[in-house]
Parts: sequence; C-alpha cells; structure tokens
Amino acid sequence: MDTQINVDPPTLPISVAFLNDMVRLANVVADLYQMDDCEVSITITDDKTIHELNRDYRHIDEPTDVLSFAFAESDQIDADGLPVILGQIVISYERAAAQAKRFNHSIEREILFLETHGLLHLLGYDHIYDDERVIMEQTQHDILQRFGL
Repeated sequence: MDTQINVDPPTLPISVAFLNDMVRLANVVADLYQMDDCEVSITITDDKTIHELNRDYRHIDEPTDVLSFAFAESDQIDADGLPVILGQIVISYERAAAQAKRFNHSIEREILFLETHGLLHLLGYDHIYDDERVIMEQTQHDILQRFGL
C-alpha cells in the first residue's frame, strides 16, 4: 500500500520514526486484505481543522478523533492495473492526546488505533449496529496485535 502521511500544522510533535510506524501499520492491513496496489492519504491535524471537516461533511459541529473519506467503492478494488485510491483519513492530534491520557496509554498507540479504525472504514467496515461494532472492534484488535501492540 502506498501511504502518504501529512502533518498539518507541521509543528505537531510527530517523529519520522512514528510516521514510519504508521506506514508499517498500513502495510499490515494491506497484507491482511491483499491490497498491495492501493493508496491511502493520512493527515494528522488539529482540533480546529477536524472540527471544520466534521461540520462541513458530517454536519456535526464539534471536533472528532478520526474521519474517513472513502474514494473507492468496494467493487472497484481492481482498476485495470492502476493503484486504487482508497481514500483519506484525518486524525486529530489533540483528540488522540486526550484519549490517550484517558485510556492511560501513549499518544502513538492512540493514533495507530485511530489509523486502524479509519482504514477499516475505508474498507467498508462500520459500527452503527451492535453486530457491526463487535466485528469491527475484533478486527481492530487483531490488526493491532499483528502489528505488535
């Protein structure tokens, strides 16, 4: 999987080593779903930016932890040998930091969890209903365990 990661604003304290971990996690998901020829864009941003996106696209006027914008439909995984652009994931650094503190783990672990959550949404998973939620949560757990968390 070709994973593009943006940090905006660039002053957020994200190390190059951690960005490499995020790419490695995306590759774990790509291997699991046999999706080597796909592209995903991930942006780590602030609450102000994700609040605006959440308001504009979901009509929810507050910040959130992660948003996923799927570009590919589930039946479009093979596009004549061209990479499939799965979509974009946007993660709020500030929400991730608050949740990491609440759950008593590192912000890196929380961002990797949110990345996994976002990737699963791009792959068609959801958690609106209890049965979907259980499947998605178990899949998130399995992926993070494969990754080593």
